Amino acid sequence: MRLLAYITLLVALGSAGWAAQLLWEELHAEPKPQIRRSVSPEQAAKSPELQPVSRQWPALFGEPRPPAAPEPPAPQREEPQPPPKVMPPLESLGYTLTGVVELSGVIWAMISHPSGDMVLREGDALIEGMTVTRITKTALWVKSEGGEEVSLGFPQ
Repeated sequence: MRLLAYITLLVALGSAGWAAQLLWEELHAEPKPQIRRSVSPEQAAKSPELQPVSRQWPALFGEPRPPAAPEPPAPQREEPQPPPKVMPPLESLGYTLTGVVELSGVIWAMISHPSGDMVLREGDALIEGMTVTRITKTALWVKSEGGEEVSLGFPQ
């Protein structure tokens, strides 16, 4: 068994020495001459020893492509839109503005309805499809989907 270990050791030492010899030769080899500015491109093309050596590997998955230019959108014809829906006054729906409160720069509106009272601010939905757009000290403004903006003021 020891004999086999000695033989393996000698093979490994020989391989290491041989690799070291190749490394030493590679490190001490003279570099290839570089292209000089005084050489014309025609002369450089004729002599292969003056050609620069590429040290860059080719791309593994191919060369990157430049991004494709986006296609311009096709012109679209504007179809005629139906006229906006006329919204009935909010008073006729049973809503009344009972108060306006301002706290830390945010304005809240208190609304009374037969189904119950609500406290709303800008962006809240009064009912489905109707959103509060702005609140002033005298009125609440509501806009429906695709409709016009309607105000709800204090009762007279």
